[in-house]
Amino acid sequence: MERLRVTGVTYLGGHPRHPRLIEGLRLDVALAGLSVGRPLRSLLSVSWPSLTWLYVLTVEDLQAKARSGEFLLVPNLNRTWECGDAASVIGLGIDNVDCWLLAPQTPVRELRTRLASWTFGATDAPRQAGTGDAGTPEQVALQAIAVWRAAGVGREPLADRKTLSYRLAVAEQHRRSGDLLSALTLLRQLATQAVETFSATDQATVVARNNLAFALAVGGFRQEAIEAYWEILDDLAAAGIVDQAKAEMFARQNLARLHDPHWRP
Repeated sequence: MERLRVTGVTYLGGHPRHPRLIEGLRLDVALAGLSVGRPLRSLLSVSWPSLTWLYVLTVEDLQAKARSGEFLLVPNLNRTWECGDAASVIGLGIDNVDCWLLAPQTPVRELRTRLASWTFGATDAPRQAGTGDAGTPEQVALQAIAVWRAAGVGREPLADRKTLSYRLAVAEQHRRSGDLLSALTLLRQLATQAVETFSATDQATVVARNNLAFALAVGGFRQEAIEAYWEILDDLAAAGIVDQAKAEMFARQNLARLHDPHWRP
């Protein structure tokens, strides 16, 4: 599998061994990991297992997070970014520090799509939940009944956050017992209801959305999981939410794992 290469990258800083701005670099995404540097010299290199988190966001979102205090102000950003440029800021968790890269004239959605497409090309065909041997007619019937019951629970009115928390626990019991189809059926409905009832960025809703994304990931629905985590991060950024750092970190950590071509659910 060929590596994914993003050229014209600027290293903004973050790592104590490389504090200064460096322009004209390239980001190489390969089976072994990610590297930043020039053709004959590597500035930073990280293996997939050592990448603790991954973030791709707009400059405006990053600046807003810096103003809110969620992130430290990224060094050198204002020196390299021209207002109006549809650039992407790439955040990498390396050695327990935050390293920042700027990819000029590369919109966030485009870069995320390229990263995901490379990942899917570097892995085997994604395993889908519920595939494989169908089982006996009795097993098929029992599974259908379980899914029907989960769907029924998910359709019941969601009156308060305590009810949501209880149903999330039920979905988790389904998942842990190996009944992923019932868990996903319930989680999809709970996430939708929570958005409608409490808002997309309410703390309880974000928990439900994170649980759904995680279940999708471990169930083999890799692309859906990646998209779900990006949506969570984008909604929190758009709303200026700064008190859900734990939920954001959970999403960023799992995005790093999901882009690792060696990772298996």
